[in-house]
Amino acid sequence: MNESILRSGLLLAMPRSSDPNLSGTVLLLVEHRARRSLTLAINRPSSVTANELLASLGMPWRGRGSDVVWCGGPVEPHKGWVLHDTLATPQTAGTISITPAISISTTPERLRALASDPTRGIRILLGSIDWAVGELAGAVLRGGVYTEATPDLVFDTAPELLWRRVQSIGAALPDTGGGLRGAILRLLGKRAIPKAIMHRR
Repeated sequence: MNESILRSGLLLAMPRSSDPNLSGTVLLLVEHRARRSLTLAINRPSSVTANELLASLGMPWRGRGSDVVWCGGPVEPHKGWVLHDTLATPQTAGTISITPAISISTTPERLRALASDPTRGIRILLGSIDWAVGELAGAVLRGGVYTEATPDLVFDTAPELLWRRVQSIGAALPDTGGGLRGAILRLLGKRAIPKAIMHRR
C-alpha cells in the first residue's frame, strides 16, 4: 500500500453505519499525528451566512452574499478555520498548505485579508472533529471510503451530493484483519506531522 494514501488532504466518506453524528459525513483530514488527528466536516452547511459572521467580528465580507459558514465539527465550535485556494494566495504566517491546491488559515489577520479579497474557492468553518489514537483508524476501517481532496470536491460540489460523489470515485479500505489493516493502523498511528495548527480538546 502506498503511504501517500494517508497524507493530509485525504477526504473520508464515513459509512452510513457509523456514529449517527458522523453518518454520511465527508471529512477532510487536515493533520495527523501519533496521538491525535484533526479533521473537518466539509458537507455540513449552517444557516449563518459568511456576511453575518464577519459583520459580528467587525470585518467586511467581499465574497458572495449567499456564502454560508460551515459546521466543521463539535470540538471548539467557536474556533474558525478558512479553507481556500493555495495558488491564489501566497503562503504567509497563519496559513498552511493541506494539498498543493488547498490551504487552511487560522489567524484573525488571515481571516480579515481573505474576507476582504476572497479567493475563487473559499470556505469558512467553525469547529472541528478531533480523534484520539486508534479512533480514526477504527472508523475508517469500518467501511470508510477515501479519495484525494481537490478544489472541485471541496469548494464546488453541492454538500448534499458530496458524500455520494466521494463514494462513487473513492476507494474502500476494507477491514481485512490482515496486512492491509495493520498497514493502515501503523500509518495512522505513527505518521508524524507539523504541530503548527493542531488543536487539542
